Amino acid sequence: HFAGKDVIAADEAVQKIRAAVDARSDGDFVIIARTDAASVLGFNAAMDRASAFIEAGADVTFVEAPESLEEIAAIAQLLEAARSRGIPVCYSTNLLAPDDPGGARFLAKVPAIDSLRPGTRAVEVDSRIAPQPGEVVVEKTVPSAFFGTGLGETLHAQGVDTVIVTGCSTSGCVRASVTDSMSHGFRTLVVAEAVGDRAQGPHLANLFDMDTKLGDVIALAEALDYLEAVPEKAVPEKAELEKAELEKAEPPAPIPGAGR
Repeated sequence: HFAGKDVIAADEAVQKIRAAVDARSDGDFVIIARTDAASVLGFNAAMDRASAFIEAGADVTFVEAPESLEEIAAIAQLLEAARSRGIPVCYSTNLLAPDDPGGARFLAKVPAIDSLRPGTRAVEVDSRIAPQPGEVVVEKTVPSAFFGTGLGETLHAQGVDTVIVTGCSTSGCVRASVTDSMSHGFRTLVVAEAVGDRAQGPHLANLFDMDTKLGDVIALAEALDYLEAVPEKAVPEKAELEKAELEKAEPPAPIPGAGR
Protein backbone atom coordinates (compact mmCIF):
# COMPACT_ATOMS: atom_id res chain seq x y z
CA HIS A 1 0.00 0.00 0.00
CA PHE A 2 3.02 2.31 0.06
CA ALA A 3 3.79 1.84 -3.62
CA GLY A 4 4.63 5.28 -5.04
CA LYS A 5 4.05 6.96 -1.67
CA ASP A 6 6.10 8.30 1.22
CA VAL A 7 5.59 8.97 4.92
CA ILE A 8 5.39 12.42 6.47
CA ALA A 9 8.79 13.78 7.55
CA ALA A 10 9.61 12.89 11.16
CA ASP A 11 10.38 16.50 12.12
CA GLU A 12 7.02 17.66 10.80
CA ALA A 13 5.19 14.89 12.69
CA VAL A 14 7.04 15.74 15.91
CA GLN A 15 6.03 19.41 15.55
CA LYS A 16 2.38 18.42 15.13
CA ILE A 17 2.53 16.18 18.23
CA ARG A 18 4.13 18.95 20.32
CA ALA A 19 1.46 21.39 19.15
CA ALA A 20 -1.25 18.93 20.19
CA VAL A 21 0.38 18.50 23.61
CA ASP A 22 0.58 22.27 24.13
CA ALA A 23 -3.05 22.74 23.08
CA ARG A 24 -4.44 19.91 25.23
CA SER A 25 -6.74 21.15 28.00
CA ASP A 26 -8.66 17.95 28.76
CA GLY A 27 -6.88 15.35 30.88
CA ASP A 28 -8.84 12.57 29.15
CA PHE A 29 -7.61 13.65 25.71
CA VAL A 30 -5.24 11.00 24.35
CA ILE A 31 -2.63 11.74 21.69
CA ILE A 32 -1.96 8.74 19.46
CA ALA A 33 0.93 8.70 16.99
CA ARG A 34 1.25 6.11 14.24
CA THR A 35 3.99 5.13 11.84
CA ASP A 36 4.53 2.22 9.49
CA ALA A 37 7.46 -0.21 9.54
CA ALA A 38 6.39 -1.71 6.22
CA SER A 39 6.88 1.62 4.50
CA VAL A 40 9.56 2.69 2.04
CA LEU A 41 11.91 3.81 4.86
CA GLY A 42 12.02 0.43 6.57
CA PHE A 43 12.05 -0.90 10.13
CA ASN A 44 14.91 1.04 11.74
CA ALA A 45 13.57 4.39 10.55
CA ALA A 46 10.11 3.48 11.86
CA MET A 47 11.48 2.72 15.33
CA ASP A 48 13.41 6.00 15.34
CA ARG A 49 10.22 7.87 14.47
CA ALA A 50 8.27 6.03 17.19
CA SER A 51 10.89 7.00 19.80
CA ALA A 52 10.78 10.63 18.65
CA PHE A 53 6.97 10.65 18.88
CA ILE A 54 7.08 9.42 22.49
CA GLU A 55 9.68 12.05 23.42
CA ALA A 56 7.48 14.70 21.82
CA GLY A 57 4.64 13.78 24.18
CA ALA A 58 2.50 11.18 22.39
CA ASP A 59 0.56 9.03 24.89
CA VAL A 60 0.43 6.01 22.60
CA THR A 61 2.55 5.11 19.59
CA PHE A 62 1.59 2.40 17.12
CA VAL A 63 4.09 0.90 14.71
CA GLU A 64 2.09 -0.86 12.02
CA ALA A 65 3.80 -4.02 10.82
CA PRO A 66 1.79 -6.78 9.11
CA GLU A 67 1.58 -6.59 5.35
CA SER A 68 -1.34 -9.05 5.25
CA LEU A 69 -3.67 -11.07 7.46
CA GLU A 70 -2.20 -14.36 6.28
CA GLU A 71 -0.28 -14.88 9.53
CA ILE A 72 -3.49 -14.58 11.57
CA ALA A 73 -5.28 -17.04 9.29
CA ALA A 74 -2.40 -19.53 9.56
CA ILE A 75 -2.39 -19.29 13.37
CA ALA A 76 -6.15 -19.88 13.43
CA GLN A 77 -5.71 -23.09 11.42
CA LEU A 78 -3.01 -24.31 13.78
CA LEU A 79 -5.15 -23.55 16.82
CA GLU A 80 -8.08 -25.50 15.42
CA ALA A 81 -5.86 -28.48 14.62
CA ALA A 82 -4.17 -28.48 18.04
CA ARG A 83 -7.40 -28.17 19.99
CA SER A 84 -9.02 -30.98 18.03
CA ARG A 85 -6.23 -33.33 19.19
CA GLY A 86 -6.19 -32.18 22.82
CA ILE A 87 -2.77 -30.56 22.45
CA PRO A 88 -1.98 -27.78 24.97
CA VAL A 89 -2.24 -24.24 23.61
CA CYS A 90 -0.33 -21.41 25.30
CA TYR A 91 -0.33 -17.67 24.61
CA SER A 92 1.99 -14.86 25.61
CA THR A 93 1.53 -11.13 25.81
CA ASN A 94 3.96 -8.36 26.74
CA LEU A 95 3.23 -6.07 29.68
CA LEU A 96 5.22 -2.98 30.54
CA ALA A 97 7.19 -3.59 33.75
CA PRO A 98 9.61 -0.69 34.38
CA ASP A 99 10.30 -2.02 37.91
CA ASP A 100 11.49 -5.37 36.55
CA PRO A 101 15.21 -5.28 35.64
CA GLY A 102 14.70 -7.05 32.32
CA GLY A 103 11.56 -5.08 31.54
CA ALA A 104 13.33 -1.81 32.33
CA ARG A 105 16.15 -2.63 29.91
CA PHE A 106 13.64 -3.66 27.26
CA LEU A 107 11.80 -0.35 27.68
CA ALA A 108 15.04 1.62 27.52
CA LYS A 109 15.95 -0.08 24.25
CA VAL A 110 12.48 0.10 22.69
CA PRO A 111 10.57 3.10 24.14
CA ALA A 112 7.63 2.32 21.87
CA ILE A 113 6.57 -0.51 24.19
CA ASP A 114 5.56 2.15 26.73
CA SER A 115 2.04 1.69 25.33
CA LEU A 116 1.88 -1.95 26.53
CA ARG A 117 -0.02 -1.13 29.70
CA PRO A 118 -2.01 -3.72 31.71
CA GLY A 119 -5.72 -3.55 30.97
CA THR A 120 -5.35 -1.80 27.62
CA ARG A 121 -6.22 -3.13 24.18
CA ALA A 122 -2.54 -2.96 23.24
CA VAL A 123 -1.83 -6.11 25.28
CA GLU A 124 -4.95 -8.07 24.33
CA VAL A 125 -4.71 -11.13 22.11
CA ASP A 126 -6.30 -10.61 18.69
CA SER A 127 -9.95 -11.67 18.94
CA ARG A 128 -9.63 -13.82 15.81
CA ILE A 129 -7.17 -16.11 17.61
CA ALA A 130 -8.27 -15.51 21.19
CA PRO A 131 -7.52 -18.04 23.94
CA GLN A 132 -10.26 -20.39 25.08
CA PRO A 133 -11.13 -20.95 28.75
CA GLY A 134 -8.43 -22.92 30.53
CA GLU A 135 -5.64 -22.13 28.06
CA VAL A 136 -2.45 -20.67 29.50
CA VAL A 137 -1.79 -16.96 28.88
CA VAL A 138 1.74 -15.95 29.89
CA GLU A 139 2.32 -12.30 30.81
CA LYS A 140 5.94 -11.53 30.01
CA THR A 141 8.06 -8.42 30.49
CA VAL A 142 10.86 -9.36 28.07
CA PRO A 143 10.87 -10.83 24.54
CA SER A 144 10.96 -14.53 25.54
CA ALA A 145 7.74 -16.28 26.58
CA PHE A 146 9.87 -18.63 28.73
CA PHE A 147 12.09 -16.24 30.68
CA GLY A 148 10.83 -15.88 34.27
CA THR A 149 7.33 -17.15 33.45
CA GLY A 150 7.45 -20.84 34.38
CA LEU A 151 6.22 -21.79 30.92
CA GLY A 152 8.95 -24.39 30.44
CA GLU A 153 8.06 -26.12 33.70
CA THR A 154 4.35 -26.03 32.82
CA LEU A 155 4.94 -27.71 29.48
CA HIS A 156 7.26 -30.34 30.96
CA ALA A 157 4.62 -31.14 33.60
CA GLN A 158 2.12 -31.78 30.80
CA GLY A 159 4.43 -34.21 29.07
CA VAL A 160 5.18 -31.89 26.14
CA ASP A 161 8.30 -32.65 24.09
CA THR A 162 7.70 -30.45 21.03
CA VAL A 163 6.80 -26.74 20.85
CA ILE A 164 5.31 -25.05 17.78
CA VAL A 165 5.96 -21.30 17.80
CA THR A 166 3.85 -18.66 16.03
CA GLY A 167 3.36 -14.90 16.35
CA CYS A 168 5.51 -11.80 16.04
CA SER A 169 7.95 -10.44 15.68
CA THR A 170 10.18 -13.01 14.01
CA SER A 171 13.37 -11.18 14.94
CA GLY A 172 12.25 -10.32 18.48
CA CYS A 173 9.82 -12.27 20.64
CA VAL A 174 9.65 -15.26 18.30
CA ARG A 175 13.41 -15.73 18.14
CA ALA A 176 13.87 -15.18 21.88
CA SER A 177 11.15 -17.72 22.66
CA VAL A 178 12.59 -20.23 20.19
CA THR A 179 16.03 -19.87 21.79
CA ASP A 180 14.65 -20.52 25.27
CA SER A 181 12.40 -23.34 24.06
CA MET A 182 15.43 -25.14 22.69
CA SER A 183 17.33 -24.39 25.90
CA HIS A 184 14.53 -26.09 27.88
CA GLY A 185 15.04 -29.22 25.82
CA PHE A 186 12.01 -29.00 23.55
CA ARG A 187 12.11 -29.83 19.89
CA THR A 188 11.06 -26.45 18.48
CA LEU A 189 9.16 -25.85 15.24
CA VAL A 190 8.58 -22.42 13.69
CA VAL A 191 5.76 -22.22 11.15
CA ALA A 192 6.97 -19.88 8.40
CA GLU A 193 3.50 -18.67 7.39
CA ALA A 194 2.45 -18.07 11.01
CA VAL A 195 5.18 -15.62 12.06
CA GLY A 196 5.77 -12.07 10.88
CA ASP A 197 7.98 -9.04 11.30
CA ARG A 198 8.03 -5.33 10.48
CA ALA A 199 10.19 -5.85 7.42
CA GLN A 200 11.12 -8.75 5.18
CA GLY A 201 14.87 -8.40 5.77
CA PRO A 202 14.95 -9.28 9.49
CA HIS A 203 12.07 -11.72 9.01
CA LEU A 204 13.88 -13.84 6.42
CA ALA A 205 17.28 -13.53 8.08
CA ASN A 206 15.96 -14.78 11.40
CA LEU A 207 13.99 -17.63 9.85
CA PHE A 208 17.24 -18.75 8.21
CA ASP A 209 19.21 -18.42 11.43
CA MET A 210 16.64 -20.20 13.62
CA ASP A 211 16.44 -23.08 11.17
CA THR A 212 20.23 -23.35 11.17
CA LYS A 213 20.85 -23.12 14.92
CA LEU A 214 17.77 -23.43 17.09
CA GLY A 215 14.93 -25.47 15.62
CA ASP A 216 13.14 -26.35 12.42
CA VAL A 217 11.34 -23.82 10.24
CA ILE A 218 8.49 -25.67 8.54
CA ALA A 219 5.62 -24.88 6.21
CA LEU A 220 2.04 -24.55 7.44
CA ALA A 221 0.97 -27.70 5.57
CA GLU A 222 3.73 -29.70 7.27
CA ALA A 223 2.74 -28.37 10.70
CA LEU A 224 -0.91 -29.29 10.12
CA ASP A 225 0.11 -32.80 9.01
CA TYR A 226 2.22 -33.14 12.14
CA LEU A 227 -0.66 -32.12 14.41
CA GLU A 228 -3.06 -34.44 12.58
CA ALA A 229 -0.71 -37.36 13.27
CA VAL A 230 -0.72 -36.78 17.04
CA PRO A 231 -3.08 -39.28 18.72
CA GLU A 232 -6.16 -37.72 20.25
CA LYS A 233 -6.04 -37.18 24.02
CA ALA A 234 -2.29 -37.77 23.97
CA VAL A 235 -2.03 -35.25 26.76
CA PRO A 236 -2.80 -36.50 30.31
CA GLU A 237 -6.15 -35.45 31.76
CA LYS A 238 -6.13 -32.55 34.19
CA ALA A 239 -6.92 -34.80 37.16
CA GLU A 240 -3.99 -37.06 36.28
CA LEU A 241 -1.66 -34.06 36.06
CA GLU A 242 -2.82 -32.74 39.43
CA LYS A 243 -2.35 -36.18 40.99
CA ALA A 244 1.16 -36.45 39.55
CA GLU A 245 2.09 -33.00 40.88
CA LEU A 246 0.66 -33.86 44.31
CA GLU A 247 2.63 -37.11 44.46
CA LYS A 248 5.81 -35.22 43.54
CA ALA A 249 5.18 -32.75 46.35
CA GLU A 250 4.57 -35.40 49.07
CA PRO A 251 7.62 -36.26 51.18
CA PRO A 252 8.89 -39.85 50.90
CA ALA A 253 7.81 -42.34 53.57
CA PRO A 254 10.33 -42.64 56.42
CA ILE A 255 12.73 -45.55 56.22
CA PRO A 256 12.53 -47.83 59.29
CA GLY A 257 15.58 -47.40 61.47
CA ALA A 258 16.78 -44.29 59.67
CA GLY A 259 18.43 -41.67 61.89
CA ARG A 260 19.30 -44.09 64.67
